[in-house]
Amino acid sequence: MPGTSEITSTVDQQLLLQLGARLKRVRLQQGLTTIQMAERAGLSRMTLRSIEAGEPTPTIGSYVRVMQALGVSQDLALLASGTESVSKRRQGALLGSKKLLISVSHARHELQDLQSLVLHQEAVRLVKQDPALLQRAIDTLNRWRATTSSHS
Repeated sequence: MPGTSEITSTVDQQLLLQLGARLKRVRLQQGLTTIQMAERAGLSRMTLRSIEAGEPTPTIGSYVRVMQALGVSQDLALLASGTESVSKRRQGALLGSKKLLISVSHARHELQDLQSLVLHQEAVRLVKQDPALLQRAIDTLNRWRATTSSHS
């Protein structure tokens, strides 16, 4: 069966969106235009646009070429090595780097976003299976509102 570029997992879609946004952010921080970036990576501007939009259609090789051109491919190398977690290894190797500390904090925030998406996706799935759950949730909220202050 041939592979497909369709990604149905919300988490996987979010990961690609975040990767694309990060690559675009790094490109802009380096002052590169889309034309310059596409030339450096040996890609068309349309492929670069797809990568920065976090689309699943570009090949992993295209993503890697952009990462190499931006000088951030070490993140992928650490992940592929499988010897340690990326954040622990980077923290140990680059302790004290302001850029690293911002990156680690940002990664934790992204992880929380992904966890929130997974929980919301599961809640929607459960409510679709049992619509009575929605009414139970509304009843619980109404009870809380009636018995607690607005600040709690």
